[in-house]
Amino acid sequence: MSKRKVRVGILGNGDVKNFFSNGLHQNSWYLAKMLDKSPAIEVTYYAQKSQITAEHIYGIKVEPYSDKVHREDALFCTSYYPGGGDMEALKKNNVKIIITHYGNHFYYHIEDFINYSSIMRDTMELWPRKYKPNEKPDIVLYSPHFDDQRQYFAFGEDLPIEKVQECPYIWSPHFLIQNIKNGTKSLSEFQFNKEDPKNKHVVMMESNLSFTKTNFVPIMAAEALHDEDKDSYEHAWIFGMEKIKKHEEANKLRNSLCEFKAVKNGTMSFEDRYTLPFILSKGRVLLSHQVMNALNYIYLEFAYFRLPFVHNSNMIGDAGYYYEKNNVIDAKEQLKSALVHSELSESEVKLYNDQCKELLWKHSIDNPVNLTGYLKLIQSVL
Repeated sequence: MSKRKVRVGILGNGDVKNFFSNGLHQNSWYLAKMLDKSPAIEVTYYAQKSQITAEHIYGIKVEPYSDKVHREDALFCTSYYPGGGDMEALKKNNVKIIITHYGNHFYYHIEDFINYSSIMRDTMELWPRKYKPNEKPDIVLYSPHFDDQRQYFAFGEDLPIEKVQECPYIWSPHFLIQNIKNGTKSLSEFQFNKEDPKNKHVVMMESNLSFTKTNFVPIMAAEALHDEDKDSYEHAWIFGMEKIKKHEEANKLRNSLCEFKAVKNGTMSFEDRYTLPFILSKGRVLLSHQVMNALNYIYLEFAYFRLPFVHNSNMIGDAGYYYEKNNVIDAKEQLKSALVHSELSESEVKLYNDQCKELLWKHSIDNPVNLTGYLKLIQSVL
């Protein structure tokens, strides 16, 4: 008699429109797609009934969240968590609860601790399950770039440290490709092209929703390069700036930014948030910055198109143009190099492209190392 498959549920989002603006929902889909490759796993992707807009999302069947979830051996809480009563029912049916922290909870909580009265963001419930033993998960997983938060997760979930484990960081170009197919351009138009005039246009596209991902350092680096050589780039497009542009409370910040020479002469402009295809229609050189958030889909997206990207992540190998920490002047120098990426020799271009390929494969849902990593984590709670 053959051994039955392990039943694994994933709590995701059922509205495909939400996938293009929320990496968390993409992560839920990536996980389902990857686990579905295993002959030992039977995957069911659940979404709230009110969110479901299609029976399938790119090959993954969407089930409305219901009592059917009680049949699962393990349940990944990725896009959302079950309510208290649901959690108790799941545990009574011996469903192993796996909480995944793909987001930067610790640093959001620090900001809430300080800016609890800010109108710029909503506060979060800090530890929704810590003092509710009937809702305690069986294991907590976190992305590799949040390793310094491991003990915080153990405290917040009231779990022993060995029940808090790192999981692989996974990605697929699927939603990037779909986003472009939904537009009027072909994929090939986004690949690096030495003759593209947009190679002299810089884009900055951090979310500016948390201090962990902002355009603050990139703006200064671009201004520093403009001071050194005002002809080094044609234009710097700074996206994700709608709140700073519009909020009355940001007046002093706006005034300070408008003192920059590149802003005064129109070489640098502040833009709202847009999708990547639109952003790439403006510029092909990414200038980015993060604090304690060293893995980001945007690096993988630029690597996919073999475009030059300037970053300060120490977790993506040799890909891109790297500067350390918050070093504005080093970022300026790397931006200068990225802006002449089209002048690289054939061997240099090959090296750069190979480094991009290596980065993409490391995090690919097709990489068996990542699938094996998740299978071991699932097995550890069964």
